This record gives sequence, structure tokens and C-alpha cells, in this order.
Amino acid sequence: MSSRTILKKVIEKAQSKGYTFMIRPECEFFLFHLDEDGLPTTITHEQAGLMDVGPVDFGENARREMVLLLEQMGFEIESSHHEAAAAQHEIDFKESDTLAAADAIMTFRFAVRSIAKRFGLYATFMPKPRTEEAGSGMHLNFTVYKDDKNIMDGMQGSVSGETRDFINGILKHSAALSAYTNPTVNSYKRILLALDDAKVKPDHDISTTYIRIREGLFEPAIELRFPDSSANPYLALALCISAGLQGIEDGNGANIPIRLPIANVNDLPHDLKEAVKCAAADPFIAEVVGSDFARIYAGTRMDEWDSYMREVSSWEIEKYLYKL
Repeated sequence: MSSRTILKKVIEKAQSKGYTFMIRPECEFFLFHLDEDGLPTTITHEQAGLMDVGPVDFGENARREMVLLLEQMGFEIESSHHEAAAAQHEIDFKESDTLAAADAIMTFRFAVRSIAKRFGLYATFMPKPRTEEAGSGMHLNFTVYKDDKNIMDGMQGSVSGETRDFINGILKHSAALSAYTNPTVNSYKRILLALDDAKVKPDHDISTTYIRIREGLFEPAIELRFPDSSANPYLALALCISAGLQGIEDGNGANIPIRLPIANVNDLPHDLKEAVKCAAADPFIAEVVGSDFARIYAGTRMDEWDSYMREVSSWEIEKYLYKL
């Protein structure tokens, strides 16, 4: 079964219970130079930061061209800007229904890479390409409707009812979800950076919170901050939606409010191997994607982990060669 088919089945099951979703992705990426052979590097000569513009933002022209192309392809772009790290960018497009959002993410990645190449740059959605810089995420904003009504309508400062139960469902399975929302060895370098932030910042600072409520310019939505763009969006959305709906089914119906943010990155796995073990131990995963799919997927992830562990890194050479 393909990942897109898995998502379609989840959507159909949700609709049979009266639930529909609008998804608003926030996709971050880096623009790096190519070497003399046209191969990608992690080199950039800019030092721009969050919301900086040209001439400090060297990638401004490329990003503008990406927006224009995406709009020609039918995307409704809501914002684009330079992100916190040097050479890091973000382009956000309008929310859409679940399947359309997953399709849009896949198309978006291809379009961004294609335009970057025209400017002699390489666009990468790798979660953490540079040790000294912040990583890139793929934040997913969920607006949940029950019988065409936003379940968050009327919320004021706290979360209760179905919204609380939906969030609790994701919290319950978040460790297992990570194997699919953060599916590479490199994904956890980004999460470890957030853990470092958690040591020096107050509890539930935005950089260390992986679920929060978004209000303001848009309809109230549940924002998942832990996924990254190495994830297959069909699988990530299928599993997150299923976890939330299971939370609603398991909810006790009591209208007891909770306050957000409540989810700290300390609760997530710290490496890919741990995430795969969590996914294998949670029967919920196989219920959504199928037992054969879950087994094969876990095997490919563990192959990647084993390959990583066999590799002697430059860090190890620098750390041990002259000492031992």
C-alpha cells in the first residue's frame, strides 16, 4: 500500500465520523552554494538572521522567484522570509484539505530545488545541515472540524473538550510518531539542539515546545512543531490525524481544561534508533499503516541507523585520534 493510499484511508475514516481537517504547513529550508563541479555544499557567505532583507539576505531574489513560480502553479503564498540561521528560509502557503496539503508539500520541495539551481544554489530540506546553526522544521498546523464546525471555536486561554482530547492523543503517541515525522539520523540533531535550548531557557519556551495553539491572524489551530521536511508528508499527516482522533475516542468527555504549551522536547526520542523502537512497541502505528508496512519501514530506518553507526566521522577523528 502506498503512503498516499494510507492517508486517503485515514481521511475517509475521519470523514465517516464527521471530522475534516485543514492543514497549513510551514516549510523551512537552506540555500547553499554549489562547488565548482555543481555539487551541493553547506557553504554560505551571508550572515542574515530572522526577517532580514536584502542586501543582507543573499537569497532574497531566489526566494522571490520561488514564490512567483509557486503562484503560477496555483499555490496561494501567504508569507516568505529569511529564517533565523544564515541561508535559512521559509515559505508558507495557504491551508488546504489534508490530501491537497500533502501533495502541495511534495510539489513545493521539487519547485524550490529547481528554482534554486537556476540561481546557482542548492536548496536542502535536510533538518540540520550545519552544526552551528538552527535546524529546519516542517511545522504542521491542524484546524479540526466536527460536522463543519471548528472544534476550537470559543476557546479562551485554555483547551478543553475535543481539542484537549485530540492533543492528548498526539501526546500519547508522539514518541512513536517521531519515527515517521523525524525519520532520519540527522532529524535528531535538530531535536538535540532544542534540548540544549531547554537547559538555558524557561520551561515551555517556544523553541522547546513541540505542540502549541496558534491564534491571531488565522483560525485557531493546533501546531505540531516537531516534524521536519525529511518526513513523508502522507505518512506524517495520516499518523498525526489518527493519533488525535484516537485521543478523542479515548476522551472521557469531561470538560476539564488544560493550558498550553504542555509538550516539551524532552519527551521525544533523542535518536532514530530510540524512535524506531518506540514505534515498534506502539501497536497504534501498525493499526494505521498496516503491519507489513510498519515492519518494512522500521527495517529501512534501522538499516540507516546501522550504516550511520559504522561510519567513522570527522568528529571522532578530531576527538580521539591524537589522544588515544
